Parts: sequence; C-alpha cells; structure tokens
Amino acid sequence: MERQKIKSILAEFLGSFLLAATVVGSGIMATNLTGDTGIQLIINAIATVFVLYTIITIFSSISGAHFNPAVTLSFLIDKQIKLRVAITYWIIQIFGCIAGVITANIMFNFQPIEISEQLRSGSNLLLSEVVATAGLVLLIHSLVQQK
Repeated sequence: MERQKIKSILAEFLGSFLLAATVVGSGIMATNLTGDTGIQLIINAIATVFVLYTIITIFSSISGAHFNPAVTLSFLIDKQIKLRVAITYWIIQIFGCIAGVITANIMFNFQPIEISEQLRSGSNLLLSEVVATAGLVLLIHSLVQQK
C-alpha cells in the first residue's frame, strides 16, 4: 500500500478516535462536574467544536477530514472519492470511534463497553440527528474547501 493511502487511513482513524473520545469524555466529565443539564450540554458542545476544528484543520489535507460515514457518503456522491476509498474510510471510522469510546470510558473508570440504560427514541431525536449530521457535512465541506 502506498504511503499516502496509509496516511489517509491513519488520519481517518485518529480523527474518528479523537472525535468520539472527546464527545464521550467531555460528556462524562460534564456529568461529573454538574447536575445542570444545560451546563453539561454547553461543556460537551464547546469541547466538540474545538476538537472538530482542530482535527479538521490537521487532517483535511491528508484524508479530507471525514470522520463520519455520512460525510464520506457526501464526498462519494460528489464524486470526490472512489467507492473503494469510501468503504475503507467507513470501516476505519467505525473502528476509530469504537476505540475512542472505549478509551474515554476507561479514562473515567467505566467499563470499556457498557450498554446504555438511557432510552433514546422518537422522531424528534431522528430529526436532531439528521440536522446535526447535515451541519457536520456542511462544516467539513466548507472548511476543506478553504484549505
């Protein structure tokens, strides 16, 4: 495998790892710091924004800074990447996120893998995920084009 392909795969793994570890880790830390859900959301959002900006800035010139299968799908639809690259990124992103979540759990003395006891269902949550994913896709495309 050529050096650039290895670098792009590693960039996608590290970016996905760092994003998942930050989202989960900052959520755990926020919960430990305060019982105020609003403050918890602000802490989590600020941590996520800063890490997203940082990893997009660092990795955009290496891999395109996808870090999410939906972002990769948008690049595939735009014909900016090939199907083989998209499939590779999807696999790497999943493993990077799993590793990031496991690492965050271990850092905060939780079991590496836990089953959530929080029921999350409903059309409102589906809508919020669609809106958040669309925002992420737009953000990454915008920042990558500025490079």
